[in-house]
Amino acid sequence: MESPSSLRQLSDIISQAVTAIEAEYAKASTPLPSLDAPLDPTNPAEAVGMQPSVMASSALIIAAAAQISATVNNPALAIINDSLLYHLSSCLRAAAALNVVEILREAGQDGLHVKDIAQKARTDPDKLSRVLRLLATHHVFRELTPDVFANNRISSVIDKGKSSEVLFEKPAEKFIGTSGLGAYLEHITDEGFKSSAYMTDALLDPATAFSQEPTATPFCRAFSTTAPIFAWLENPENKDRLVRFGVGQAGSTKLESPESILLGFKWDQLPKDSVLVDVGGGVGSTSLLIAKATPGLRIINQDRAPVVEQAKEYWNEHLRSHVQSGMVQFQVHDFFAPQPVKNADVFLLRQIIHDWPDEAAVRILTQLRAASTHDTKLVIVDQIIPYATESPLTNSIPGLARPAPPAPLLRNMGVAMAVPYWADIHMYALLNGRERTMGTLVAICEKAGWKIVQVYHLPGSLFSETIAVPNGVQAKI
Repeated sequence: MESPSSLRQLSDIISQAVTAIEAEYAKASTPLPSLDAPLDPTNPAEAVGMQPSVMASSALIIAAAAQISATVNNPALAIINDSLLYHLSSCLRAAAALNVVEILREAGQDGLHVKDIAQKARTDPDKLSRVLRLLATHHVFRELTPDVFANNRISSVIDKGKSSEVLFEKPAEKFIGTSGLGAYLEHITDEGFKSSAYMTDALLDPATAFSQEPTATPFCRAFSTTAPIFAWLENPENKDRLVRFGVGQAGSTKLESPESILLGFKWDQLPKDSVLVDVGGGVGSTSLLIAKATPGLRIINQDRAPVVEQAKEYWNEHLRSHVQSGMVQFQVHDFFAPQPVKNADVFLLRQIIHDWPDEAAVRILTQLRAASTHDTKLVIVDQIIPYATESPLTNSIPGLARPAPPAPLLRNMGVAMAVPYWADIHMYALLNGRERTMGTLVAICEKAGWKIVQVYHLPGSLFSETIAVPNGVQAKI
């Protein structure tokens, strides 16, 4: 039984963190952004919220608030509430696909009656009101007066920035030129959500329960296919989904501070004309950020043929000078095949290894090891699953240890660090992939001939950079 002192401890954690956050906003002479107002990226208060100290205090509030709620809640009610969360995903997808955010943005701060929203969205107003009311209850949108809704800070973050009229007229192009967050949300609530619904079926079936193949996934059951998701996306009938996925991957970078990739590995210490190979780099959104900060770095962006064509367009739009100067090259490459670049200074794998089970991940890393030089560095950018207890590895790898949270918070910060655990199940459902603990990362790197020598937990990011060197090499990080 939890004692009242535990409640008081959690309450004190929240109070102290609130005081710390208020002090930072006072120092910047700007108020905390209102939950009720749409997101304004130009608001100086947004930069305050991305400061590492403010993010750390925010995490404490999120963790403590969730734990205190779980402590005092009726357990039967709590478990049923949790079991119904799938409806939240469904409602998010509906609102996004019906362009509700854009319709409400055009309506302004006074909001719009659901009958008018539904008319523009070409759907039933009664059903839509129920969708929006559930979302508003979870602080996505606001219900100003009965059946009158408006955007808030959370809903507005998926605004595609186009007129609702254009979005309905040209649905196949609705994500082109957007921030990508809306595309990322729709991928999660479409392919991801539907796949997750079949997870238990896959676990109960002996034919798939023990398989590590990307063709034995909940996704394959959900979409009645024998093709892995990446091959399935390249089918002609899934062209729009492929575009959405590509834009969404770029949009996933919005989950972190754009500069966070620069705050770990010392990119600026690489000699001029060093070669960075962005393995499975998608459109190259990450390596483009690095290139902007380190213009003397040569970039090779590798991916599947359809994605490489998207990458060329992306770089021409965002950093044409690198394309024109030849400082960026684009290669069609299967990372299970021998790596063609033999002079790489850095192999970068951002959200690549997590797509694959351990055996496949070892094959990818083995190909890179075979192509590496004595000085090549491997940079894996993924979410690291924290252990819920102490680990012997914690103090054996520089940078791995995180500050212990105050009691009685969970060792892994609970809900405040939930995203890696969500992502882990998402990877399993779609790909038979996984987010990894450091123990698992160490094991697959060692099997492939790499040694982990440094970890950087990126400030302002959910991701960490794991740095490895060829086995037997003295590290210089």
